Amino acid sequence: MFPDEPDQAAFLLMLPLLPRKEPLELFGQKAEIVFVVDRSCSMMGKQIAITKNALNALLHALPYNSKFNIVGFGSKINSLFPCSAHYSDSSLQKAMKYIKHLEADLSGSDLLRALKEIFNSAPDLSYPRSIFLFTDGHISDHRATITLVKRYRCDSLLYSIGIGQDADRSVIQKLSTGSTTFILSQNDDFTPMYQMLEDAMIPKLRNVRISWSGFRVRQSPFVIPPLKEGEITTVYALLEKGQSI
Repeated sequence: MFPDEPDQAAFLLMLPLLPRKEPLELFGQKAEIVFVVDRSCSMMGKQIAITKNALNALLHALPYNSKFNIVGFGSKINSLFPCSAHYSDSSLQKAMKYIKHLEADLSGSDLLRALKEIFNSAPDLSYPRSIFLFTDGHISDHRATITLVKRYRCDSLLYSIGIGQDADRSVIQKLSTGSTTFILSQNDDFTPMYQMLEDAMIPKLRNVRISWSGFRVRQSPFVIPPLKEGEITTVYALLEKGQSI
């Protein structure tokens, strides 16, 4: 838009970002996967059975050069390991034992507290972190939780897996900064979930910032999400009035 008065002109800039292959290779194929499991009362019965089955499948699909943890949440937090462990035969056996005894027995649904604990743990830059959330979406304080997830999307992408016929689809989709899928029964195809894991393992450029060379701009998105090789992310900038380019 260009008004008659030059000093009132407004300029909108568009910057497409397309990462090249070379810098992404520095990250390798290592990754940290944190499985966050809803163990609130609303997950009793079929929902927790579906979750155990899906979690078991994903665990066996992890590559050996990854790290992982399982964090159960309700009114309190129950984790498999104090912090993520390297994937090995030993850690896998411990995880299988944890899953065998997994129940919807943690009362409330305080996902916010569980995610704060994860985000407050500094990520290992050589193992880019992704979070896989298993939930029916019936969580407390979902607005604050969604805001928190968006704030930390550069450090940790969150992939949402909605569980059961009564899942709150709107909340589950808004929680995701990666992608979303839904598992309605134990007979559902796990292919979309495996594709999510493949996406999480793709190297990405994180914590990207743009210098606008002294211009005063309003940038959107303000926080640039992790950039994937071969995928264009467009950033817009509105120059404040009184500036020229």
